[in-house]
Amino acid sequence: MQATEAFNEIVFHLLIIAENFNDFSRLKTVARELHDLDVVSRHAVESLKQENESYDTKRIFINEFDSEAPENEAWIELENVSVGFTGADGNYKGLIHNLFIKLEIKPNAAQSMLITGPSGVGKTTLLRAIAGIWSEGNGIIHRPLKNKLMFIPQKSYLCLGTLRAQLLYPRTEHEFFSGDFLPEKNDEHIEQALERVNLHHLLYRDERRLDAVDKWSEVLSVGEQQRVAFARMLISEPDYIILDEATSACDENNEILMYQLVASTCTAWISVGHRISIERFHASKLMLKHGGSWDFCLLKHNQILDGNSDLIHLPEAQKK
Repeated sequence: MQATEAFNEIVFHLLIIAENFNDFSRLKTVARELHDLDVVSRHAVESLKQENESYDTKRIFINEFDSEAPENEAWIELENVSVGFTGADGNYKGLIHNLFIKLEIKPNAAQSMLITGPSGVGKTTLLRAIAGIWSEGNGIIHRPLKNKLMFIPQKSYLCLGTLRAQLLYPRTEHEFFSGDFLPEKNDEHIEQALERVNLHHLLYRDERRLDAVDKWSEVLSVGEQQRVAFARMLISEPDYIILDEATSACDENNEILMYQLVASTCTAWISVGHRISIERFHASKLMLKHGGSWDFCLLKHNQILDGNSDLIHLPEAQKK
């Protein structure tokens, strides 16, 4: 009797195993997948740790100063700055090596620097590093607070919305008219900025004037889009400005006008450009070369006209 009961008990449990065999198989598969996932996760965590260690050793640090740069003090200082990028193979590639440059505020002089060099040497990358939107590299960049600094790329972003919205970007119309932005919180100030950059015709192409809505990136030429960026500068009135081939699509007369506006609006500026014609708007030149080397010199015989047609005399040249 006991043997029969034991046999039935065994059969019962075997039936349970048989009925749930597929579930046990799936459980084994899930366990194997969880184990594989655990292994992959551990490798990923280790890889991230290694990348973070590498990143920490190849990072450009920004040191912002709060107050305006006094006379004879640097407004931009590049302290042993190297710039590069991580390639598709995961290896770091250097573009510029060990920059030591100090741009000082001089009395009665426009302090500015032109960055030149062949394509691919890192001109735009260096500008982005100064602007704080590129960190791969080494060294320390001492510069003004971000709210005192404006960056104008070669092709500026045009947002959806009114003509007014294009000129106030990146601020919204609500921020401009309700915030503590500028004392001249009215459309007249905005229209004056358009006129100063030779874009006053945009006010008359539509009876809605500043309220006109269009596909601005399509209806405006590249040169007009670049001048919109300078109108934004006039409205924002930054102390310092960084220009990345910002007048490359402008004709010579408009290019001269844009730099006159820069000189009359900003304390100092840095430009990237290929045209020899813009050298006259800068006090110094940084020449980047393939292989990471560079030369720096002061420029001579340069004179800049400000918005009132007064001459701003730049320092005499000397090799540094």
